[in-house]
Amino acid sequence: SGAAIAGGVGDPYDQPKAISTVSKDEINQFGGQNLDNALRAEPGVFTHDNPQKPGVAVNIRGLDSYGRVTVASDGARQDFRFTGHDAAGMTFVDPALLSGVDITRGSTDGVGGGGALAGVANFRTLGIDDLITGGKNWGAEVSETAGTNGDGFSEMAAGAFRVNDTFAILGAVSKRNNFDYANGTGTIVQNTGQDILSGLLKTEITPSADQKITLSGLIY
Repeated sequence: SGAAIAGGVGDPYDQPKAISTVSKDEINQFGGQNLDNALRAEPGVFTHDNPQKPGVAVNIRGLDSYGRVTVASDGARQDFRFTGHDAAGMTFVDPALLSGVDITRGSTDGVGGGGALAGVANFRTLGIDDLITGGKNWGAEVSETAGTNGDGFSEMAAGAFRVNDTFAILGAVSKRNNFDYANGTGTIVQNTGQDILSGLLKTEITPSADQKITLSGLIY
């Protein structure tokens, strides 16, 4: 990771802890569509990749699911569980709407840790400060990607407006169309395409210099 970013943990070499951040640039490096590849580039981190389930299951140091790895979205724990021939739980989040992922490896206590044995993965969605920079009161971001072998097209548009020093709003929408891909022998692998529409709405209220309230809704 590079220099410290808003809301993240910054450069992992800044402190002697097993903490690192997957930045927005690193997510975009993998086409902005595949969180599995971006997370697997981090030390000690792996994922269960199942194209038939559009979620991500984070594995840290060989452990996952059942609370052994705490996965959160903007600090809110994602505790959806199921039983089957796969990971016992997945988190559903659109990579295009993320500003980064904070990874803490090892047993963690305190806020957000909840006694996790293997570590914590916190997915941070786009924030007001990610879009509004340079002293302006508004900001926007638009992206479109395309790929071969099933990657298809992906579009994202986000905008934020700061009404005053107390109130700011953000809205974003993402659309992704993936198709069934072909394996190494050229055979089409059925049921591996995805058609996903996601939205993010966020309101930031700052009543004083010492307080900030953020209300957000994420539709996947």
